[in-house]
Amino acid sequence: MVSAAAVLGVSDLHEFGSPSWLVAACDISEKVIADSGVDLEGVNYTFGEEFLDLPARLNPSGAARVGWYVRIADGVVTTKADPPPDDADTINLCDWEAIEPLSHHVMGADPARDAELVTTMVELVSTGKLVRTERNPPSAALAEALAPLHNAVVAITGPRQG
Repeated sequence: MVSAAAVLGVSDLHEFGSPSWLVAACDISEKVIADSGVDLEGVNYTFGEEFLDLPARLNPSGAARVGWYVRIADGVVTTKADPPPDDADTINLCDWEAIEPLSHHVMGADPARDAELVTTMVELVSTGKLVRTERNPPSAALAEALAPLHNAVVAITGPRQG
């Protein structure tokens, strides 16, 4: 079986939430969206994630806010290893410790595990450890372009170091 990392041409793995992971998540996001073949002309959409309470080893600068985001402006995709802007269309605000185990799960590989993941996410939302703000949902075309993104990001995610 060929790994997602091999298909995407990924050789380096990064600990979830580390500075190098944030950059790699941005890079792989641009690749996945570009490779989707979806016409994004006229699409304007910003989404991202911000992580709370990262271990100090993953936040050497001591930044109060750590995250990454993707901005699509009239079909042009840019990414940044910074927390999403406050006006982003979709923001996931996540407790790092609570969400880290989910960063290793390949969606679609094990339906039973997928169901567990959904249950876990519902629990995280109910406890406030995952707050999803969605001002504008993505269009059907954009959702199609973004569909493989989670598994692509899993492909760059290495094991927890601490």
